[in-house]
Parts: sequence; C-alpha cells; structure tokens
Amino acid sequence: MNYNYYNVKKPDNKPINKGAVARIIVWSVVLLLLVGVFACAMMLDGEWSVYGFSLGGYDYNDANYHRGNGATRETVKSLSVDWPAGEVIIMPSDTDEVVITEEFDGDDALRLRWCVEDGELKIKYRSPVGFGNISAPSKKLTVAIPASMLASMEKVELELVSSNLTIIGMSADDADIVVVSGTVDMNCGFIDSLDVETVSGNVKFTGTFKEADFDGVSAKIELFLGDGVSRVNVDTVSGDVSVILPETVPGFEATMDGVSGSVGVHGFDDLTKTRDYCRYGDGSIKISVEAVSGSLKIGKIVAD
Repeated sequence: MNYNYYNVKKPDNKPINKGAVARIIVWSVVLLLLVGVFACAMMLDGEWSVYGFSLGGYDYNDANYHRGNGATRETVKSLSVDWPAGEVIIMPSDTDEVVITEEFDGDDALRLRWCVEDGELKIKYRSPVGFGNISAPSKKLTVAIPASMLASMEKVELELVSSNLTIIGMSADDADIVVVSGTVDMNCGFIDSLDVETVSGNVKFTGTFKEADFDGVSAKIELFLGDGVSRVNVDTVSGDVSVILPETVPGFEATMDGVSGSVGVHGFDDLTKTRDYCRYGDGSIKISVEAVSGSLKIGKIVAD
C-alpha cells in the first residue's frame, strides 16, 4: 500500500487563538513537572507519584501475584500493565498459553509480579515498596497472548512512564493507554473505544476503531485506518497529525483549531474546503484536531 498525504503551506495572518496559547503554557509547565518528578526519582531512587508509584510507595496487595516470568492457560479477557521504565511489547502467542517475560537479571524485589483475577491479567513492574526505597531500572516486558484471546479483549489499561510501547494483533472493546515519555506503535484489528495520552513521544496506529481520543504535548500522531471509523479527536500542543483513510470511505468532515497550521487533503476530490475545515462525501467520519503548532493531513490508502 502507498500512504499518500499532502502538505499545505501555512498561510500568514491568521488571528491568534488565545485559548490555544493558554494551552501551550499550561502543558509546557505540566511537561516540566512530569520530567522533573521522573528525573528526581531515577537519580535518588526515591519516591514518585505516577501510575502506581505514589508518595506512599508502590503499593498494592501482592498476595495472589506470581513472581518473575511465567505462563498460564487461564482465559484472559482484560489486561492491565504498570511499567515505568523500559519497553512493553504485547503480541500474539504462538502457543495456547499466555506468556509473560521480562528481560532482567537483578534483585528479586525488582522482578515483575503478575496474576489473573476474574479474567484480568494484571502485571506490576516490581514488588510493593514503601517510601524511600524505590528503584526503577529499565526492563523489557513481552506479553504474548493467544491470538484468539488477543483479538477479543474487553478492557486494556496500560500505564507507562519512560517506556516504548508496541502492540500487535489486538482487538478490544475499550483500550486506555497512557505513556508519559516514549513512542506508541499499534498494529491492531478493531477497537471500539480507544484513548491514548502521551506527554512526549510519537504515536502510530494502524487498524481501525469506532471512536478514539489522542492527547499529547509534544507528539506526532499518524493514523492508518480501515473501515468502520466514526470519530477521531486529537488534542496536542506541538505535532503534526496524519489521518490516512481507505479508498472506500463514504465521507469525512474535518476541523482544525490552532495558532498555526491548516488542513491538507490529497486523494479525495469534490471537497468543500477552507484553511481549517474540509468535508468530503457524506461527512460521516468526524475528525477534530486542536493543536497550537501543527497541521492536519488527510490522505487515501491506495492499493499497489
């Protein structure tokens, strides 16, 4: 397939969007605070307050959790992962087992913990720990789930801090993904409701969803979509957004709100278009982008 999109030159003299300017100031402060908290935690092996790591420690009841790598034949319908540093890969398994593996050769207390409760696979980065004793070395986690299970997940919740995320072959009713600093690369089937949040890191999604929200501070968003999309909403401070749609799409309506940037479209004729708005066909797919600095590019997937 060829993914084609068109860059539109940014014209001058657009009125300043005061709300967008306010957002860039607020999100810049948020970015500095998050990076500062994470850096202090790493340097001091101290306490932090992001995604399971709170001011009171990394606290959860580990009574039913297994320690270290493992496998299970239990049916998994949902997945939750807390992973502050390293890399996370979620992929189909080539066996009938769910296999959880981390690449790590260190203290036992720092090995992952996992369990399955009521069909939910829960993965924790390490053992519970109190204030002042936390350490978060970089570790690579691979979760391999039988393809039939991975293609029929109910709920997926992933909370990562300084970690890259790769997902292959997943379909789900609901997926909620947070990555503070790191790339997100998803090659999925169908997700009914998708929510991706990132502070610093690019997002690439290939597949389809009914509705999706993407929020970022400094992030480029690339979406290569199939049939069945109803709504796409992107809110970012800095970063271009690319939405590549199938040739058979019945129509879309796109709006762009920002200080600078515009809507560029390639491959679709008979458009109703202005600098920050366009409509094609029946306008059934709603695309909304808010960006202080960045453009929206819409293109068509063309078969080779």
